[in-house]
Amino acid sequence: MITSASPKAAEAGQCAFDQGKFWEYHDLLYDKAPALAISDLKTYAAQLGLDTAKFNNCLDSSQNAPKVDQSMNEAQQLGFNGDPSFVVNGQKLIGPPSFEALKVIIDPILASGS
Repeated sequence: MITSASPKAAEAGQCAFDQGKFWEYHDLLYDKAPALAISDLKTYAAQLGLDTAKFNNCLDSSQNAPKVDQSMNEAQQLGFNGDPSFVVNGQKLIGPPSFEALKVIIDPILASGS
């Protein structure tokens, strides 16, 4: 679900990506949700051993805000209002699809080599 804290949390994820720790940061964010205040986001970076000066500067400067805004606009245009949502071979999957639902869509694509 998108909240008012989601855009800044997405920026923080990008700041973690810049240091090669996106997935670790992503997982920690989801474990700690809904605690997404800026101070929380910075604490999580420190817990993962990121360069906190670099991370804090990245987050405070909002350098990734345009990238996040673009992604949010694209998601809104697709009708996505939360995560996870996917587009697989042109088919929209809103919300967390089951493994079986993904398998039905992805297996034929893999089999065809597309």
